[in-house]
Amino acid sequence: MMSKSGFASRTAAAVALAVASICAQAQTAPAAAASAPPEAARPEVAKGLQAAQALIKEGKHAEALAKLREAETAVPSLTPYESFFIDRTRAAAALGTGDIPLTIKSLEAALATDRMKGDELRDMLRALADLTYRSKDYTKSLAMAQRYFKEGGTDPNVHTILVNDLYLSGDFANAAKEIAADVKADEAAGRATPEQTLRMLASAQAKIKDEAGYAQTLERIVARYPKPDLWGDLIWRVQSQANFGDHLRLDAYRLRLATNSMVQGAEYVEMAQLAMAAGYPAEAVKAIDQGYASGKLGTGPNAKAHQQLRDQARKQAASDAPNLAQAANGPQTGRDANAMVNIGYALATAGQADKGVALIEQGIAKGGLKRPDEARLHLGVAQWMAGQKDAAAKTLKTVQGKDGTADLARLWVLVAQAPAATTAQQ
Repeated sequence: MMSKSGFASRTAAAVALAVASICAQAQTAPAAAASAPPEAARPEVAKGLQAAQALIKEGKHAEALAKLREAETAVPSLTPYESFFIDRTRAAAALGTGDIPLTIKSLEAALATDRMKGDELRDMLRALADLTYRSKDYTKSLAMAQRYFKEGGTDPNVHTILVNDLYLSGDFANAAKEIAADVKADEAAGRATPEQTLRMLASAQAKIKDEAGYAQTLERIVARYPKPDLWGDLIWRVQSQANFGDHLRLDAYRLRLATNSMVQGAEYVEMAQLAMAAGYPAEAVKAIDQGYASGKLGTGPNAKAHQQLRDQARKQAASDAPNLAQAANGPQTGRDANAMVNIGYALATAGQADKGVALIEQGIAKGGLKRPDEARLHLGVAQWMAGQKDAAAKTLKTVQGKDGTADLARLWVLVAQAPAATTAQQ
């Protein structure tokens, strides 16, 4: 989950646009009228307004505020028209001095007159939405952003503010709804949704306990912006499902190893032990070596035990190598399909992925497998090891097991389709 500061995704350009809009509007006060008709500023007021506008152009915002105070006191009471122009000009001057509260107060006073229409009104609403957001008044900012779109506004920066307002004011359901619509539009247009946006969606979904939506969003994130912590969360969620088969525990570790999402030395140790028990000592060696490379093995009070396990795995891998070669190169006629798949996967883990893929394919084609979906899962992983990424993704998409096999396969598809630098090729 991201911090609140991480949600402030408005660009500097949006803020600059708000400033420019206010300042531009401040230059439109009319000149003094000789006889002060209802919709004209009286000479005493117009003089101060014009002086303030000139000072704003010169960047002398504090002096402009002083001139506006003179204009306000030049007559016993201001007409609504005069108040409107003074408030709007004061907003530009106050913004120039960095006095955000006064800027907001002046803009709100000008807005309350209902004298603005079209682009002028939208610019004012956009400025208010942004400034109140920066002031952390998310309720007011949300109201301004919503009105902006009601008045026909289309600025995507204001939409970003609106979404942030929803999230930061605690309306996670509507925040998730808005962001999900944005993500859908991005996908339809072939655009990449920014990681920050997807993380906000995931956080909102977590807040409202939309577990399915949250998992789906995590998958979207790791597909484009893979991070070990997110991969770990995804794999944990698959393993936590009630229907997850215990026989897939090693497969879950394989996915963790490929995504660099192991967090404890004990995980490398357990994976190595499971791999050796399953007849894959070369895979155990790789897990242990990666554990050493990460600094999670070979240190601390268990360093000696880690080395013993490493020596044991290496010895078993070396002892099995001749038998593995003989099994791979010998005749397969009459051999059990399950054995062919297991030997094929052992070859893949031992660095002979191409031979392993061919043997697993033969085993699947022969039929009679105890767990055909698990065999296809292993085929897809072996193809990935062989660098056959397209073939791996195609194979993995055919896995249909309801014991967690299909869920693992779906995540492996993301690994197969990811850039090489984001995974640990085995």
